[in-house]
Amino acid sequence: MRLIEKIKRRFKYLLSGLCFSGRGRITAMIRVKNGEEFLAASILSILDHVDDVVIINNNSNDATSIIGQRLAELSDKVNLVDYPYDIIPIGETYQQVAAENPNSPHLTSTFYNFCLTKCHGQFVMKWDDDMIALANFERLVKEFRESRCLQLDFGGENLSADMSHFLKWKAGIEPRIFPLCFSKFLSGEYGFVGKPGEFGGEYINTFVSDTRKVTIHEQVYAHLKYCKKDPISNQSKRFSESLARHLTNREPSFPEVSSQINYWLAKAKDLGLTPTNQ
Repeated sequence: MRLIEKIKRRFKYLLSGLCFSGRGRITAMIRVKNGEEFLAASILSILDHVDDVVIINNNSNDATSIIGQRLAELSDKVNLVDYPYDIIPIGETYQQVAAENPNSPHLTSTFYNFCLTKCHGQFVMKWDDDMIALANFERLVKEFRESRCLQLDFGGENLSADMSHFLKWKAGIEPRIFPLCFSKFLSGEYGFVGKPGEFGGEYINTFVSDTRKVTIHEQVYAHLKYCKKDPISNQSKRFSESLARHLTNREPSFPEVSSQINYWLAKAKDLGLTPTNQ
């Protein structure tokens, strides 16, 4: 009976997506572990442009849970849930575990699929706790809602630790808004770091035809991962060492990008949603 209900639910979302295309509801899916530094600013920067937000907290030992609960109290759009299993760092061990048990609860692919089950919109927006939406984000989401496309792919700019420069390695273009129905995360490899097949991670299969996808070549968000106190906590030592050569400065950050970041960080602080407020 539960299987039948699950199939019905999947087809309901599929039909909704096909009928209403970009006009369906969008759930922002935010997977986070120890994201106290930028979680609130990240969510505030997108909150007015999505229908709801689900924060999936993965065993954080900082103020992430407190900030998530406070956000849920401030907005009925926000929901906080927990994922209790420790996740294997991105890197060489990941592929070994994935080969032995592709459904291990310690894989990011399993974790992300769990996160999908907590989303309720016809569309999911895969967002991170260290991403700040830039000025073009509002327009692009509005255009997606008004279009007949089913998937929106875009990337962003990685910022240096002091937020003053863009890094040579950009946050690559990937599926960011896609249908909930039938989408699934699978285990794969990180081809741009290390030797082919050396490091493992996850990727998503959305089952959307190329004719219903739109790729945005503008940078849509500022990625503050490398501004964190511990930016490589989810990476193996070998992976982080291989990645390091991509993390040199490229050019000074644009004033408008810095302005957006500072605005949302200040907004989070004013609302008492930063670590120093806890």
